[in-house]
Amino acid sequence: MVKFMIEVLKIEPVFIPPSDIKALLDEVRDYITIIDVDVDYLAELRNERYTPPPGDPNKCSIGTTDIALNLIKELRPPLITISEFTLHALSDQKSKLNLLIKKLKGLGYRIKHGCLVPSDKEAKRAIDLSHKMSEAVKYAFKSIIKDPSDIRKLDTIVLSFFLKFYGRLIKVDKLE
Repeated sequence: MVKFMIEVLKIEPVFIPPSDIKALLDEVRDYITIIDVDVDYLAELRNERYTPPPGDPNKCSIGTTDIALNLIKELRPPLITISEFTLHALSDQKSKLNLLIKKLKGLGYRIKHGCLVPSDKEAKRAIDLSHKMSEAVKYAFKSIIKDPSDIRKLDTIVLSFFLKFYGRLIKVDKLE
């Protein structure tokens, strides 16, 4: 996914918690920033997400909503997205996700729901399907590709194919 962001979308992601938040702030302060609060990486929201963060959970950098909110307060990005949360968490007014949303509203942000999956069950099915598709495409291409550096580009190709063919995201106002 990171490779897709850099190569296709031309976005340079920075993950939280950064090793030095002050250095990060100094580096990005003069730029327009967009922050995606990915609940996979927030400790308090671990029960309100579909999948754990990638990699070894003992080595994975897990942040907190306080770290994310402090960064948001400092940078005041014009756009914040929240991703990887379950619909159940969104509909539960007592969830940690909704507490985060209330804090963002308190900072003056307006909340607009974009596209969501039709259900948590459908989201899990899509996640499983994307993993299976990724493995199948990589297996097929490995026999064709001779240069190992080209194999690393497959993640970007697979994600692009999956997004084009799956297409099950729907506008929130269409949900029942």
